[in-house]
Amino acid sequence: RPFTGRLTIVPIRAEGLEETQLFGKQDPYVEIQFGKDVQKTPTHKDGNKDPVWNYAISYDLKDMSERVISIRIKNKNMGIDNQIGVVRCPIYAVISPDKKEKWFTVFKDGDNKKECGRILLKGYFEGTGGLPSAPKESKYGLVAASFGNKHIEIDVLGFCEEMVSESSLSFSKHIPLTQLFGFDPCSNHDKTLTVTYIVDGKSLDVSHKEGDLDIFGSGKEVIEQIKNKHNDVKIKLVPFAFSFGIWKEREKNNSTQFHNVLCAMPKQNLYQQPTGSVAPVTKAKDKPAEQPTDEPKSVPEKEPAIELKDQSLILLSSTHRGNLAVDGKGANFKGGKGKFARWVVHAVDLDKKWFRFQSEHTGRFLKINRDKKTVDVDGGKGPWTIFVIKDSTTRPGWINLMSHKTGKYIKSIEGGDMGVGDGEEGECNFEVELVT
Repeated sequence: RPFTGRLTIVPIRAEGLEETQLFGKQDPYVEIQFGKDVQKTPTHKDGNKDPVWNYAISYDLKDMSERVISIRIKNKNMGIDNQIGVVRCPIYAVISPDKKEKWFTVFKDGDNKKECGRILLKGYFEGTGGLPSAPKESKYGLVAASFGNKHIEIDVLGFCEEMVSESSLSFSKHIPLTQLFGFDPCSNHDKTLTVTYIVDGKSLDVSHKEGDLDIFGSGKEVIEQIKNKHNDVKIKLVPFAFSFGIWKEREKNNSTQFHNVLCAMPKQNLYQQPTGSVAPVTKAKDKPAEQPTDEPKSVPEKEPAIELKDQSLILLSSTHRGNLAVDGKGANFKGGKGKFARWVVHAVDLDKKWFRFQSEHTGRFLKINRDKKTVDVDGGKGPWTIFVIKDSTTRPGWINLMSHKTGKYIKSIEGGDMGVGDGEEGECNFEVELVT
């Protein structure tokens, strides 16, 4: 969809840039090209390897069909300015409606083979055009969809939602995904479309929480990964609809509360209410909803855990072994409170409490390895890096980190190393401290 409106790109800072100047410190600036329009930031004199700009560059667009943006970091010289590195990526990867800051790998040149640092960018667009936004509730049980690789990943859930035809999401082998989505991030790196969707769900229970819908119920999530070069792919989906019913929401103020809430379920299993009566919606196992009672129920007092938000900066402490800190490409519970122990929180789905944890120092993400037995810190943002936050059942105010992919829990083990556990108790408990 062509862009019409105002596009703003903010190069904030870079770090770990390659030194291209033989004597003295280099003076970096950023040159951004979108279409034929080229604009520059001011020069950070003596910025050398870690320059800071925090300078907004805006483009007024009308029916702009260009989708790739080129960002070059250059060194200011007396004569010809030399290039330090370049980022060439789809504009969709840079812009976000919530003006989120994102790190991008800087390459020595356009072939994307040699890394030479990274740059922090913020981008947003005010107007019409671009990729369709993701729906609040998918009509087909789609949970997430992203395209890219460890360097660049784009949310294409809205695009996939609109592509569904006759309850199927199809991709022809004759059309490369880069062409289909209109961009080609990192031309010399493999790219993958990752689609997460729900199958075999008799019903999806929906709770009402502060005005938002949170699907938490039955059904199995399936993750499909499609390479850029692929055979014909057809993903069969289940059409979803919504029906009103009465559902026990939660115990509150020592009494059971009932509220009208939405229940999402496949169309063929829509709940039919008898005429003139209001019946409770039952769970997948047909367990009848509990009836209200005048007898008060005791609810144990519980100190609430810190509510994590997108872009929060936190420390994670194990029960008795110290803060989680990066150690090379791994991590352990031996850290203090310095830069190695600070983690940036990235919200995947705030309502479902799905998060990624990125090392502030290295930019890498905490993840469960594919052997499902070990943990490390990786540069990608795949499904193995997503964790579900659960309140600890044994330590009020503490949390557990459950892998969204494997259902395993991160735990601290003897010596302060990291491990993977099956339960939620003991060494799987962690305390969260916000860094101000």
